Amino acid sequence: MTNDSVERFQQITARLAQYPLQLMTEKEIAISYRENGVKSTTTIVFLHGIGSGSASWLQQLESKFGGCRLIAWDAPGYGDSSLMADSPSESQAYAERLLLFITHLQLDKIHLVGHSLGAIVAAAFAKSWPDKIQSLTLVNPALGYGKSSKKIRDELLNARIADIEKTGVEGMANISPLRLLSANAQQTAFDIVQFNTRRLRHYGYSQAASLLVSSDLIADIENYTKPVLVLYGAEDIVVPEENALLVAKVCQSSIFQKIPDAGHAAYIEQANVFERLLLSFIGNKIKQ
Repeated sequence: MTNDSVERFQQITARLAQYPLQLMTEKEIAISYRENGVKSTTTIVFLHGIGSGSASWLQQLESKFGGCRLIAWDAPGYGDSSLMADSPSESQAYAERLLLFITHLQLDKIHLVGHSLGAIVAAAFAKSWPDKIQSLTLVNPALGYGKSSKKIRDELLNARIADIEKTGVEGMANISPLRLLSANAQQTAFDIVQFNTRRLRHYGYSQAASLLVSSDLIADIENYTKPVLVLYGAEDIVVPEENALLVAKVCQSSIFQKIPDAGHAAYIEQANVFERLLLSFIGNKIKQ
């Protein structure tokens, strides 16, 4: 890292200090998370993608966001969250961990937002516990490869694990902005993406990769009847637009909206547009 990079990352660390990592522990399971400290009956829970973490929602935590309480978790094996002990490849196991999390925090009727792999977890949660969700937003959703052959699933999983084993998190951090952001992304977006990638944990990432290749988001979401917002960064090179459109099509009550000038990590690259669309969707009337 250059001196300039170190300074920029120190600035992100200073910003994150306003939203320190907290730890929930129950049944010998730890889940780390960040929140904005706002007391409100409207709670939005954010689920990050496979190469990220709770700190990726920094801009959302910093925003007034209509006066909502904002909570960003670290998925199993990310941040200080415990790894999955059993069935690491099953979306249901991750959904059960999310249930433990929101139950411990005594959250009721949450607005759930999942990005990429986080969308897979959100969809699995919505399938089993729809009564706990007031609205569901899926951002550049990964569909999973559960319908693919075992040969293809094994190849995809091995490739993911090879990435982190061969290049390490530093090597992945150098590449990740090129995959997750558009060509015109601002430096702040680059920094947030790299900051989170550098904090990946090998086994957490590997388990999440196993989740990705085994899951089928469409199967989980197709019978969900509550409102769903599908947001899609128009410059995404990770998730094809037709995949995101398919998610919107199979949902019984959905809205599909593109976010221009944004890649896969649309909520990072176009935070203001993301906030406006999400608040409009959930119908939040809390004054800033």
